Amino acid sequence: MGLQPGSTGLSDPETERFSHYFESVPADQFDAMIWIEHTKPVAALPWPKTQHLEPETYPFGV
Repeated sequence: MGLQPGSTGLSDPETERFSHYFESVPADQFDAMIWIEHTKPVAALPWPKTQHLEPETYPFGV
């Protein structure tokens, strides 16, 4: 189907086309595809009244 970007950490403009893009046929890779035409940002949840000013960060900050 065409060239698709691969995931890389470094970019070298001289070799980018050959080292960062790969031939791909999506129908051979995926069982299904979805297309989302319109999106919007997620609104932040309000802080609970009992929440301290500093959020809990131990052990994960979740």
